[in-house]
Amino acid sequence: MSINPETPESTALEIAAQVKPSAPPHPPWQFPGPDPDEEASQFLPHRNFLRFCGCSAAIILMAAMLFLILLFTAFRIKVPHVAVAGVTSAGPQTLNRLRNGTATVLADVKVRNPNAAAFRFGGGGATIYYRETVVGEAATPPGRAKARGTVHMSVAVEISGEKLSGVSRLTEDVKSGSLMMSCVTRIPGDVKIITKKHMVVKTICAVKYDYATGQLTAGHCSQYVIS
Repeated sequence: MSINPETPESTALEIAAQVKPSAPPHPPWQFPGPDPDEEASQFLPHRNFLRFCGCSAAIILMAAMLFLILLFTAFRIKVPHVAVAGVTSAGPQTLNRLRNGTATVLADVKVRNPNAAAFRFGGGGATIYYRETVVGEAATPPGRAKARGTVHMSVAVEISGEKLSGVSRLTEDVKSGSLMMSCVTRIPGDVKIITKKHMVVKTICAVKYDYATGQLTAGHCSQYVIS
């Protein structure tokens, strides 16, 4: 084999063009770092989980606050208001001429329920006092006052002339022209809002009888809760 020391110039240029210079190595202080997009994609589920937990905690806290507000406002059991709205005479017999017989008066007992649930009450009683002496009694019927509603009951009470005449101050009151009495009602009932509460509402209402006109007038009422 013979080697030709003389290589054509065109062939040398073609060989030089085909040979590519190698890339210089990276300096030791310049290595490519992690991809920021790849890091963001790794932390995205964790951020979504934290947001979900934060929103859930806020919703639970708001629901708890709303429940507490309702518990102390709308869900709080209030005492129904019982009062004698009016008293009228029934029948020809009046207190003017009442001696040993009886006279019937009609007491309009009003029950107003301020609660968000119905007030169911059982049979109670209405008693008329004259100077701490019982002169008439009657039973009140059971019923139901709907939520934030009012119900009226007409209760017929018979006044005993014998008991009325037995009071020592009757003559003095007749001369004054008026007779001051009181009507005491006792209404037992239940209200159920989350829990059930039983109570007996006692109300004392003033009743005035005018001898000149023969009219009965219901006055101020005071209310108490027995249980």
